Parts: sequence; C-alpha cells; structure tokens
Amino acid sequence: MRRVVWGLVTLAVGCATPPPPPVTQPLWKDGVMQKPLTVEEATRYLKQAAPEFSVCYRREQLNLTARTSDYLFQVFIPVDGSTPDVTVLKETVAGQLTLRDCLTQAIERVHFPAHTGRPLTLKVPIEGS
Repeated sequence: MRRVVWGLVTLAVGCATPPPPPVTQPLWKDGVMQKPLTVEEATRYLKQAAPEFSVCYRREQLNLTARTSDYLFQVFIPVDGSTPDVTVLKETVAGQLTLRDCLTQAIERVHFPAHTGRPLTLKVPIEGS
C-alpha cells in the first residue's frame, strides 16, 4: 500500500483484491426453512386462515340467538412441518362445540413450514364480532 499526499488530503491507495462477498446460507434446503420460525411469521400463516374463522362464526350465528364465544387457543408448532397441536385455553361461552371444533380444525389445517431450531408455541385469541 502506498500513500499519496494531495494538498491537505492523504489518500491510501492499495492494490489488494476486495474482500469476497459474505457467504449467505440458502433460506430453504430440502423443503426445510433454515432458520427458526418466528412469532411474526407464524402469525402471518395463521392470518391466512381468518376467512375460515369467519365462516365458523357465521355458521354458528345461524344456529344461535345468543352471543357467540370468544376463544384463546394454544398452538404448538412442531419443527417438522406436521399438523400443529391445538388446545383451547379459554372460551367465553361454554357449550358451543360446533364453533370450537370448527375453529380448532381451521387452525390445524394451517400448514406451517418445517424449520430449524425449536418448536414454537403461540397463544392465539379469536373473537367473534
């Protein structure tokens, strides 16, 4: 490396080759996301099922004159991309089995990708409006 002085400015000039670009790992390999699934990503997958949730509530409202229940589900998302395990943690109106089962099945149909890292557990509130 040599230094070139030009007026009051010193400029270092070198002939070294530039560093190689950073090595990035592919995001997907053999159908598996090569990073842990984040809460934000899992939430995006769940939001895709929102139309199914609405269908469940509309169907229940046809059968009831009372208020429909709100739910809090726990969703366990395994790393292998298999069906999530869904548990009802809370329901505001007991006995609406058709609605509860419809919502549970809609969540179970959400296909979360296989990913590296650990399984993810989410608490998912669903409210009828």
